[in-house]
Amino acid sequence: MKLWFNTIISVYVSFIIFTWFSFFFGPDGYAETQRLKHYLLKIENNTAQMEKINKRLEAEVQSLQDNPEAIALEARTLGFYSEYEGVIYFDGYKPQKKVFPLGSLYKGFNERHTSILFIRYFSLTSGLLVFLLLMMLERKKNVYPLRQKYSEV
Repeated sequence: MKLWFNTIISVYVSFIIFTWFSFFFGPDGYAETQRLKHYLLKIENNTAQMEKINKRLEAEVQSLQDNPEAIALEARTLGFYSEYEGVIYFDGYKPQKKVFPLGSLYKGFNERHTSILFIRYFSLTSGLLVFLLLMMLERKKNVYPLRQKYSEV
């Protein structure tokens, strides 16, 4: 009877540990859900930045299509000058370049969740440990049953 009771308790402990670890640390668990929500927020912010850059670039393209002065200014920033123009370089001054860091806005999502196989093995191992501890405690209680009888006499 005690063997069945110990087995049922250890299976119950394994089930509870598996359920809680799966709920919090599994592939669909709470921690993974929070990490995905944070990643979604980051993607939405990056998308808004990309839309701002896109609008600014569309305005520049429209200006370059319509305005010859804008074309001349853009050519100067690229290093093209007309025949009668000269270049003066100042020490310590660097002209600002239009740089958009490529690849810094979107980064791939890496999956770091705890493997369900690890959670299964951990819960089974903990259930087995509970079973062994219960068996050891039961054995310690029944080690000297005859000594108690003789001491009472």
